[in-house]
Amino acid sequence: SPLHLRGARIWKLIPKENDTRTQWRVDYDDGIIPWDNCYAGLNAFEEHFRVRVSLDMIEKQCIDSPYPLERAVHQQRIQFFEKVPFLEVIDEAFHAVCRWHPKGTLIDNVKWAKLCRQMRFLSNMKNSKHEIDMAFVRHSDARKLDLVRFHSILDDIASMQHPELTKENALIKTVWSSIVTITDVNAMMWKEAKAMALRHESVRVCAETRIAAFVRKEIQESK
Repeated sequence: SPLHLRGARIWKLIPKENDTRTQWRVDYDDGIIPWDNCYAGLNAFEEHFRVRVSLDMIEKQCIDSPYPLERAVHQQRIQFFEKVPFLEVIDEAFHAVCRWHPKGTLIDNVKWAKLCRQMRFLSNMKNSKHEIDMAFVRHSDARKLDLVRFHSILDDIASMQHPELTKENALIKTVWSSIVTITDVNAMMWKEAKAMALRHESVRVCAETRIAAFVRKEIQESK
């Protein structure tokens, strides 16, 4: 029987040690990030330029494509993943850690230590455990971190982990290389990225429809 390649993912083979992709990108390329048809069968619409478009249809058009992005006809959520504001990512990380057992509204030293182990913070430094503990002492209040203090301690950790970068770039690199792999954070980001893709696709489709209607009107009136 003939070989069917529809939907197949074909990759350039490179040694694992030369693979510089972040874990979230590896998961996406491997096709393990779920795609939920949230609008299937729903009477949901977007409206732009006085044109309404079905979100069910838009969602079907924007499903992940196995082809290179430059060949994608419709908007792809992967194009918007890194456009999710990283400060919102940090906020979601804080709330996600707070939900770890036992649930609470603040992060204590136990949850902070667990987060640091999972994210491998300061793994490039000697005495990393001591530095992580001291960072918690400097930034915590009554041995707890609220949202503002969580932001400040991540700034501190990122600067120590990437001393060659500016404070902002160090934080961005830390977020994209580690924080985004937290399960709840990752799910939130893919949800936001998909919403952004659908929104952009809706605007494009509505604009095309409006322009086509205008052109048809002009042609009819010129006859």
